[in-house]
Amino acid sequence: MSRHHKRTIVPKALLLLCLLFNAYLLTAQHLTLYTIPAPHRFHWESPGRLAFSYIRNAFSNSTQGKYRHPIGHMMVHLKDSTREVIVGVSAVPHSGMTRKVLFKGYGLGILFEKIKGKLDETEVNLPDIQQRSASGEIAFLQFSVSPAAFDLLWKYYSDYKEKRLYKIYNGLNHPFAGEGAGCSAFAFSFLDVAGLHDMVPFEICGIDRPVPFSLIHGPGDSGPKVSLFRLLFSRKWAAEKDPQALHYRTYEPTWLYEWIRDTHSSIPLTGKVQQSWINRAPGILIDCRDLPVPAGPIWKF
Repeated sequence: MSRHHKRTIVPKALLLLCLLFNAYLLTAQHLTLYTIPAPHRFHWESPGRLAFSYIRNAFSNSTQGKYRHPIGHMMVHLKDSTREVIVGVSAVPHSGMTRKVLFKGYGLGILFEKIKGKLDETEVNLPDIQQRSASGEIAFLQFSVSPAAFDLLWKYYSDYKEKRLYKIYNGLNHPFAGEGAGCSAFAFSFLDVAGLHDMVPFEICGIDRPVPFSLIHGPGDSGPKVSLFRLLFSRKWAAEKDPQALHYRTYEPTWLYEWIRDTHSSIPLTGKVQQSWINRAPGILIDCRDLPVPAGPIWKF
């Protein structure tokens, strides 16, 4: 074999390998979580500071127009070679959350209130992502998953839609039990389905607060309403072992956004975990294709 012939074989072989690898990447299965920060950071140090944060964000001006998210937001993107959707849950317009706090005396009962919800899909979410990625006001985590894990994720999304569970927004943030879910609890439930929950430690953006029973009011309650003045000047959460306290547990989109943004520069450019960008939006890619797929039923009702 001539020396010239050997030189032509090697580049062709490398080209073939590159083409095969690129084709594999294009057909890989991905789960992506997008996280959008609130206009101003929420402060969870006390009920009063939380209430002030909520009011400040509810009445804050936004340059995002109809894609304004006063409490932050999260969305889920599922994509393989034949299926794709960007999905999230939100409260229906004019659901009255702010009015219930300001004028109806719900206090922190609003954290547990079941709000009428809706399912937003690609036609709503994609323009939001495109608009915010241009300014960097969004971040993302993308997980490469196995075909079996993706099938499970797609089934979960399809079942959630078919069961119309999106109709219950907020509530107890127990989507698998049919007890409602806010946008972040809904997004993180996909990590649970795929067995990826440990990929995002709870300390990064998890919220778990014991809410004083005296600050909770809701529809049909015979107890006193919680005035806005009293709520704003409440300085302490309940004691951890208070039998009357209700624990509010969810995920804070703004904290996750800040963690991705602050961690991004320290993530390598290649490897099982690597940094990425969508325009100005920072992201982290995590290869989870070799992880086992959870067995057993998804639903608990």
